[in-house]
Amino acid sequence: MPYGIYPRRKNTLVGKNPNSRNGFKIGHKINVGKPCKEETKKKISLANSISLIGNIPWNKNKKNVLSSQSLQKMSIAKKGKPCEFIKTKFKKGNIPWDKGIERTEIKGKNNPSWKGGKSFEPYGLEFNKYRKKEIRNRDNFICQMCDKKEENRKHSVHHIDYDKKNNSNDNLITLCLPCHSKTNENRKFNEWQLKVFMNLFNNSNHNLNLTRNIL
Repeated sequence: MPYGIYPRRKNTLVGKNPNSRNGFKIGHKINVGKPCKEETKKKISLANSISLIGNIPWNKNKKNVLSSQSLQKMSIAKKGKPCEFIKTKFKKGNIPWDKGIERTEIKGKNNPSWKGGKSFEPYGLEFNKYRKKEIRNRDNFICQMCDKKEENRKHSVHHIDYDKKNNSNDNLITLCLPCHSKTNENRKFNEWQLKVFMNLFNNSNHNLNLTRNIL
């Protein structure tokens, strides 16, 4: 080639991937649908796993990373849009399939949880809100089965022997809603377990902490 000054050629890969020899644009789908060898898959997986080793997230142990203005903008942008993570989307005005249908096959005596109509029996007159608060206060407003502290929702007061007319101190105990619902299953065992608890409670001169330590 003779010496001299020649005009620079324009880059033929402008707008394309300069690292690619064939000059395909970034994001080109030439390999889409082509099978990948298992050996190649393992190499890609290994390379990705090595690149993440020791990688510490930028927001680890950091609080209030985003400003209140940024959070407000994100909230406005997402408002009215469906959640992408929920697969099932309930349309507004959608009528449930069983609305208005009376399922007599699991109603009343046909229900496996039927206890002879216990739920229809009336409570004694002395079992009122003052009596319930007295029992909850005695138990320090703590569920006696799972130690959950009473917060927004009031705990339930359970009849140990399932007799709604027996409202003595030995027969009433404080339970949270989930634990109270569990007492409908295996009633004999639950009754025996709670009676043991109340016997220990009475023998310890109503020392709740001592009773719980014994159990």
